[in-house]
This record gives sequence, C-alpha cells and structure tokens, in this order.
Amino acid sequence: MFDSIGGSTEKQLAQILAANAFYALSKPCRDYVALLNYIKLVCNAIRPDALSFHRDAGEAILDANPINPYLAYKQAPVEVWGSIDDAFELIRKKQLLRMAVSFDDAVMVEKIFSYKSADQGVNLSNELSRMVFDPLSAVRALQGAPDSLTYTELERRIKRQLKCIESPEEDRYWLSKTHPSASQASEFVPGLFSLGDLLINSLDHHLRHLPRYEVFSQAQPGAVGDCITTLIDQTIEKNPAKEKLLATLIKDLDRGLSSHDEIFFKYCLGMSMGQYLDLAHNSNTYGKMIDRILDVSDTNSCDLYLMRTAKLTLLSLVDPDLLCRHAKTDVQLRSAYLVTKDRSYLAKLSESGRDNQMGTDLGL
Repeated sequence: MFDSIGGSTEKQLAQILAANAFYALSKPCRDYVALLNYIKLVCNAIRPDALSFHRDAGEAILDANPINPYLAYKQAPVEVWGSIDDAFELIRKKQLLRMAVSFDDAVMVEKIFSYKSADQGVNLSNELSRMVFDPLSAVRALQGAPDSLTYTELERRIKRQLKCIESPEEDRYWLSKTHPSASQASEFVPGLFSLGDLLINSLDHHLRHLPRYEVFSQAQPGAVGDCITTLIDQTIEKNPAKEKLLATLIKDLDRGLSSHDEIFFKYCLGMSMGQYLDLAHNSNTYGKMIDRILDVSDTNSCDLYLMRTAKLTLLSLVDPDLLCRHAKTDVQLRSAYLVTKDRSYLAKLSESGRDNQMGTDLGL
C-alpha cells in the first residue's frame, strides 16, 4: 500500500503514517474503536510503534486548535482513551480535565473521573481556581461544598493571586474565562483557537467577591498577608494597579478581623511571628503602629514605594479619636490631615510646619 511513496525509509513512512493518523483522530467520527483498529492494522504493516515517531504532528494539531482533539476524547469510549492519548497526551500531561473545566463541560468532567477517580475533589478544585468564579457554572455544580466553593479552591485562588503578583507580566498567572460552546460541537471545528485567548489580563483576582473568603482569611490571614508582603517588597516603581490591590488586600484582612498592628508589623514590614510576639510583649503594638504609620508624610522617608499606600490605608482604618491623640509632631499632623482632610490638624502645626504646608498646597 506504500509502494507509491518510492524511496521512503521505514522511519519516514512511520512519520507520514503518524501525521495522518493524528489528523484522522482529531476529526470527530462515529466509531473511534474501528478507526483505532484500522490505524493499528496499518501501523503493524510498517512497525507497531509508528505513532511514536512523529509526536510533533500531534502537538501541531493541538497548537492550532485543541478543541478537535478534545472532542475525540469526548466522543470516544474511555476504553480507547489510552490509544488516543498516544497521539495527543492530554491525559498524561494533565490537560484534559483543565480543558473540560475551561469549556464548562460537566458531562466530560464526570467521564474523566470515571476513567481516573483518584483525588477528584482536589483536582477539580485546583482547575476551578484557574477560572473566573461563576456560581452558575455547570462544572461548579458538581462541587458538594457550600456555595459550590471548597476551601481547597479558595486556598488555591489566594496562592494564584500571590503567583500573579510574583510573576513577570509576560508570564503572569492570569485567570481564565470559560468557553462553553467548545464542548457543544459535534463536528470538526475549523480555524485556529488557543486556550491562551481565554486569559483575562487582570492583576487583581477579586478575591473579596468570593463566598467564604472572609471566613478563610480570618482563619488563615497569613495566606492573604503573603500577598501584601510580596507586593510591598517587589514594587519599586509607580504602579496604580498594585496600589489599588494592596489597599484592597489590607482592607480584606481588616474585614477578616485581623488587628491593624498585626497587618502592619507582620505583613507590611515582614516580621516573623516570633519578632511580632517579642514586640507585643515589650510594648503597646497598636500605639507603636500608629506612631510608625503617622510618618507617612515625611518627605525624607526611605520607605519602599508601596509602603506609603499601606500606611495611608491603615491610617484610614484607625479610630479618629485615637488618631487625634497620637498626632503631635508636624509630620504626624500632616499625615493625619492627608487621611482625614480635617483642617483642625493643620491648625496645630508649628509656624514652620504651616509654611511648609502652604508651600505644598501651592505646589512649591
């Protein structure tokens, strides 16, 4: 049958066969068992391991449009998935469940779990954590947790927010939207498609809108605190998006009932638990925090760029009466004014302080 391909070596014939077999498998058909049996028959005429000679063909098909190989798994019985995976390796590379979640394909998720049942809950929570939260998602309905959101998924989402902060923008851990229409196709899907096209360019993963988030952040404040520490440590240039995210995360911990002094010393300054407890043993940490953050208007400060945002955010959360009792020096009075816009603080400035403030107001 291969006489027409004159001069081709056995390896070249195997490569040609593999490329055609992979393409045939990527086109939905009525009987994958019959198709695979035919491919096996033809392979045996050359060499049984022919499909392993041209895996690049399978990768090229996936790169062009992964929906078609996905449909092959969906339409074929699980008994032949191993053979299909020889071509596309979506199971070996742990991509099949990810695609099913991306396509919000609950039927396929259940089929995958019938094929491989280990760690179903953990794996599903992990894949859902990559997606924009959708309470109406068909796949999410498979979760047996309150509000269809497990604490495992919530923990993974917070870690993903941290990874997004840590990673460079060109390789950032963005969230992804779903593409349900892909799972509804029954015929070959023409054209190009990339899962990367579903990614949403957003530094903020909007954790505060998730059910059970406040409960989790109250139980595990350090998970959110790590995001705060990393934001402050890694940001050296003006970045409004990071400023906004930092202020939001600090307020998240405040709503989660973390004390302001703990937020400041442990997460903004990066103190260890031991250092924080030593400080708490020897002094009034809340009063010490207020004194520290009231230096935010000091023009000679060597603070990291986002530390100013952290201090201003925490100052806005401090009880006004307590703030008034601590604001005594010109720097502290200006800082209190920055947050409250209460001009009574300016009236308490020294003569030189008023001159400096007037220069600031005039843009001098």
